[in-house]
Amino acid sequence: MNPLVLIPARFQSSRFPGKPLELISGKSLIQRVYEGVQSEKWESAVITDHEEIEKHVLSFGGKVLRVDEETKSGTERIYLGYKKNYQPDQFDFVVNVQGDEPLINSKLIESLLSFHASTDFDITTMYKRRSDNQISDENIVKIAMSENGHCLYFSRAPIPYGSNSWKQHVGIYSYKVNSLKKYIETPSSSLEEIERLEQLKALEFGMSIGAIETKDDLIGVDRPEDIKLVEEYLLKKGIS
Repeated sequence: MNPLVLIPARFQSSRFPGKPLELISGKSLIQRVYEGVQSEKWESAVITDHEEIEKHVLSFGGKVLRVDEETKSGTERIYLGYKKNYQPDQFDFVVNVQGDEPLINSKLIESLLSFHASTDFDITTMYKRRSDNQISDENIVKIAMSENGHCLYFSRAPIPYGSNSWKQHVGIYSYKVNSLKKYIETPSSSLEEIERLEQLKALEFGMSIGAIETKDDLIGVDRPEDIKLVEEYLLKKGIS
């Protein structure tokens, strides 16, 4: 495998402006994400359109790529960053790690890549099994999928209906380079716009998405109150 790991980070966010620079136990959110995904097995970089984020990533020794064009999604920003800075066939896989997942680590990425390399899926991602009442939280994306790991639908609504057990989507994707290009060249879809979930465009236009389970504790930062949850987890685990 020859992967590239890219982390899109925007300063503007409808639910949490300035989120990448928010401190979590003394380190910014984007620094925790960046440091968590580091490995000798791949190159990684933050992609941003914001000068403050660029300066901050450089200040802790990270690699950063600027993409100032207006884009609809982090995936579009990643594709532009790839086109501007790398050759079309330089990598086999491009991994998109959401910039609000401070607990994602290199072992998770490695397992996702191994899964992707052994399948024919265009895109792969991850999920966690849950059985609590947060299934109704629209900020938590749920997956309906078949037993063989094929994703059928993603939604902010409770799916599947009436189930006591549900699957929470984890913000990480692996794309084959050609699949990433195909995804970007595909027009927006109605389902994507209704749910505000970019992965639905891929499904609506016939691309395949596979997912594997992770049992790791992962806490995405969607709202300011999520910062405290991550800090409590780090304190409990003795992580600085």
